Amino acid sequence: MEYCLHHKGTIPLQTERLLLRPFRPGDGEAMFRNWLSDPEAAKFMRWRPYASVEEARRFLEELISGYAHPDFYRWAIVPRETEEPVGILSLFTASAQDLVCEPAYCVGRDWQGRGYAAEALRAVLGFAFREIGFNRAETYHSLQNPASGRVMQKAGMKKEGEAPQKYRCSLGFQDCALYGVTKAAWLAAEEAGERTGCLRGEKSGTAEA
Repeated sequence: MEYCLHHKGTIPLQTERLLLRPFRPGDGEAMFRNWLSDPEAAKFMRWRPYASVEEARRFLEELISGYAHPDFYRWAIVPRETEEPVGILSLFTASAQDLVCEPAYCVGRDWQGRGYAAEALRAVLGFAFREIGFNRAETYHSLQNPASGRVMQKAGMKKEGEAPQKYRCSLGFQDCALYGVTKAAWLAAEEAGERTGCLRGEKSGTAEA
């Protein structure tokens, strides 16, 4: 068995309702309007709400420059109904040696509660396990933000424990719930869900940019 990662960069992915694609030069205003300027969207994040479209554009430039590296993964979450980004999903290499990745996401307040984050996360986990070669995914959320835990659960991750004061946001240090899933467990659950019709949405796949 081969134990190495095959980085492919942020290639477009599609689900039943979403296009996950690299950010583009014209996305700055939508990013600012849809989540970067929203105090509620930033509430449990490490960043504070952006004060201007120019600030969002500078962040966008950083994202676009990052795409030069094949291990840089930042997807714009684009509902087919809006055709503009309403959030972001990132994937980090937590350990190349151990083949562990860490996903992170943020969706604007007006699009929360629709299952977009879980649908996007499920697609990216499938890509991470099948295409890149990760063996495990792990992430966490503030105990004050249980909605994020529901996103992780719907995407196939399991709660594995808790960690006090794991990270700091504008609200201070946050006690967190820890979630994880192995490639074998995720693929087995997906296969079982497809057989019984329990999974929502279509199987994720690549899409044209």
